Amino acid sequence: PPGCGKTTAVQRVVEMQPDIAITGFYTQEVREEGRRSGFEMVGLSTGRRIMLASVHSTSELRLRRYGIELMGLEEIVQLEFAVESPAQLIVIDEVGKIELYSQHFVDRVRSILDSDIPVLGTVAIRGEGLIAEVKSRPDTELIEVNDDNRDELPRQIAEQLSTLR
Repeated sequence: PPGCGKTTAVQRVVEMQPDIAITGFYTQEVREEGRRSGFEMVGLSTGRRIMLASVHSTSELRLRRYGIELMGLEEIVQLEFAVESPAQLIVIDEVGKIELYSQHFVDRVRSILDSDIPVLGTVAIRGEGLIAEVKSRPDTELIEVNDDNRDELPRQIAEQLSTLR
């Protein structure tokens, strides 16, 4: 669920992989005066940051109170998921309802999941389309992040990923 520590766990796993080529992105909340006002995407190989969705956005694409910045999302996908990337690990944080507004994102994630490169990702707890598809893949292992496991989980995932290389 939102706020349980998924992104923090992903960031810690990435930090534990200093010797491999990693590409992809993580998504973090943007807060103003203690309230969530949007979401920012951060590219792992480029360092590029874009506003993914914001309450201040004038975009006509909306998910609840957030305007979705589709051009920024697709720019990160284009830069981070280049076909010729030498990545040894791809990070997708997250496959969620906002990201599904981009058919380019959906198509690229499907292609990535069909490749031989290991993927570390987070996925929305509920949803249709690509969200349900990712969860039902036989090559996907779902791990729930919760208060009991979130501190130890990054080490366990990092160890698991090391066996895939």
